[in-house]
Amino acid sequence: MRQGRHRSAYRISFLFWMICFIFSFIIFLNISSLKAFITFVSFPIACLFFSLNIASFLLFGLDKIQAISCDWRVPEKILYLVTFLGGSIGSLAGMFLFRHKTRKISFQAIIALVVLVQIFIGYEILKFF
Repeated sequence: MRQGRHRSAYRISFLFWMICFIFSFIIFLNISSLKAFITFVSFPIACLFFSLNIASFLLFGLDKIQAISCDWRVPEKILYLVTFLGGSIGSLAGMFLFRHKTRKISFQAIIALVVLVQIFIGYEILKFF
């Protein structure tokens, strides 16, 4: 029974993240005034970046709510995954705004490592432009 509940938590949390991501991506694509502010990268890539971070932020908020209510939790692997996929700013903001996973040093170390890898990759990509 426990194994089935564990798989369900993965599915529900990933589905929640995907819905938040798709919804925010559609909203950002339809905001025409945002196009004027984004000149350094293409508009769809910027919308993708903002959407990933908003969805990651909301997923950390959902996990905090679930932790308070002692209900099912978002697995840490999902939180690592959404951070790695590009939602690192949203993940960090969610961690500190919701005060969630801030006592767990191992979680913070892995998130920090992911952020450093993303910064390095971004720097290497920008060297070509």
